[in-house]
Amino acid sequence: MIDNTSAQFEYNMKTFRILLYSIFLLSTLFPKHSFGQDTTPTVNKLWEGIGGKSKWDETHFILFSAAGNNTSTFIENPRKFLINRQNGDCRFEGATSSGDEITLLFNYRTNKIRKLYVNEVEQTNLDNFSAKNFPLITKQFKQDVSLLFLPTVLGSKQFKTGDAQQKIVDAEKLTVVTVNSTTDLNVKLNGKLFFNSESGKIRRWELSAEDDSVQYLIDNFKDIGDGLILPTTFKSLNDNSKSVIFSTVAAFVDMELSKFTTL
Repeated sequence: MIDNTSAQFEYNMKTFRILLYSIFLLSTLFPKHSFGQDTTPTVNKLWEGIGGKSKWDETHFILFSAAGNNTSTFIENPRKFLINRQNGDCRFEGATSSGDEITLLFNYRTNKIRKLYVNEVEQTNLDNFSAKNFPLITKQFKQDVSLLFLPTVLGSKQFKTGDAQQKIVDAEKLTVVTVNSTTDLNVKLNGKLFFNSESGKIRRWELSAEDDSVQYLIDNFKDIGDGLILPTTFKSLNDNSKSVIFSTVAAFVDMELSKFTTL
């Protein structure tokens, strides 16, 4: 009787060990990490993908030119912005659909115009431009930086994620997070972000909006200076007009401040 009880106990322990091992194996094959309460692992990996948060914090000035994903017909491609991340000053250069060359100096935080030049002539009456055209340029600017600076949005206090999941896409292991955030420029970002689980580089951005949804494939990155790496090509898979290429992106620690005050 004792032998039978001992044998049964051994059998039960063996079964329990097999079950425990199976649960462990399944957890490694199908990992699911919940960052609903703590987004630090996701945030750190994405900062790592662009070279580190310190690289971004130390970058004061960024110059970029963009073509595509136009929010209006007022400005032709390409368009160029030079920004001062410290105080929000911005220099815009571009051509209008009517053929005029515009240089606009404004502040994207205060949303105020400093100076406007049309075909190198300073304009003194800005009422019509301020009411009609200035909002078109600022909207385009916000749209551009919400993509170009997409990885850095995760440093925002408003960033929230749902459950993170691992997926294999085109033989690449990706982490997928649900994003529900607002940028510092009050641009809402809702959708799913896919990034490489090892490098932290973003690969896909499925943007959901009230009036439209866009699926972006991100396949080009550039070291814009001192090891800071940003995505430069956003190819829309469902609407080619939404695709955008940042052909020039450069970071500077110092800049002539007159670029933001005069032609």
